[in-house]
Amino acid sequence: MMQDTNGIVNLDYIVNHVLMDLDDYSMTKYKKFLQYSIDGFMDLNLFTMQNVKVAYLPVRDNKTVALPSDFIDYTKIGYDSGGQVNILGKNDNLMLTRLTDDCGNLTNENTGSCEIDDIVFPNYGYYFAPHYRNGQFVGELYSGVGDGKTDGHYRIDRDMHQIAFGSDLAATTIILEYKSSGISGDGSTNIPKQCVPALLAYVHWKRKNYNDKVSAGEKERLKQEYYVEYEKLRDLEFSFTISEYFDSRREGYSSIPKR
Repeated sequence: MMQDTNGIVNLDYIVNHVLMDLDDYSMTKYKKFLQYSIDGFMDLNLFTMQNVKVAYLPVRDNKTVALPSDFIDYTKIGYDSGGQVNILGKNDNLMLTRLTDDCGNLTNENTGSCEIDDIVFPNYGYYFAPHYRNGQFVGELYSGVGDGKTDGHYRIDRDMHQIAFGSDLAATTIILEYKSSGISGDGSTNIPKQCVPALLAYVHWKRKNYNDKVSAGEKERLKQEYYVEYEKLRDLEFSFTISEYFDSRREGYSSIPKR
């Protein structure tokens, strides 16, 4: 029985696809095409897509983790507990680490954090986005809630570009799902499969666009091919799902005056 393909790929996939189109297996143009892929996805990510990434962050001695350089905002924070992710609770009253020791290192001020009742979550779970870790694809990670209580608390420290945790955190590694503004330069950035046609068209356009031997008409044709795929992607991203369509229909019916 044929298996379904993954819903995400990475930029390395795009570059190798272009090289295959050209029957070029020398890899001499890999970095150039990777940069074109990065530029293309940045354009899509800025105007069309929402780039969500997953990072595994080591907890430092002072109960903080450094946020990724491309971090915009988080969607989920948790840690691995036997193959299932435990979600942590937000505590905006948690004192932030600001003191330093004699060596100038930040010390853990969170042991005296304000007390707060455990935040109760719904009795269903969440899923972390599929992603790559150390070159290996990781499918959706289920984050069960267990008894409805969280195992630790956090506070986003934007001034220090880190997450601060309370002394009740026992984990040594945090799993962070977050919205990203940037793209890793090694080709490992995850991209939705629906972006592939637009990115392939973008790279093929750009590799010809800077070649003086290519006619203006050919450059314009490749440009238009890219924008056709770009518009198709925009239409897909902003289209109604079936449930959203029926929801809008129900909202319309409810607003009709009744006799």
